[in-house]
Amino acid sequence: MHDVDDAFGFVCAIVSRSNLELGFPDREDLREYLLGELWILSTRFDGSRGSRFSIWAKATLSKRVYDWLRAHSLGLA
Repeated sequence: MHDVDDAFGFVCAIVSRSNLELGFPDREDLREYLLGELWILSTRFDGSRGSRFSIWAKATLSKRVYDWLRAHSLGLA
């Protein structure tokens, strides 16, 4: 996806940096959610704006971690 060669590794790094204490099932669920979001972001990315996809995706997915957390905390997922 654009300049991200290893989508799974990219997402794993974001989950790791979140410092959330998650059990294995929740960690896997968050990774799957972020992989899906990464795919969606890749279809919306406009490279003509002058930024790299990886930088934009990292910032956006870091916010999506908290969206996922809120959804799980409220029992919405």
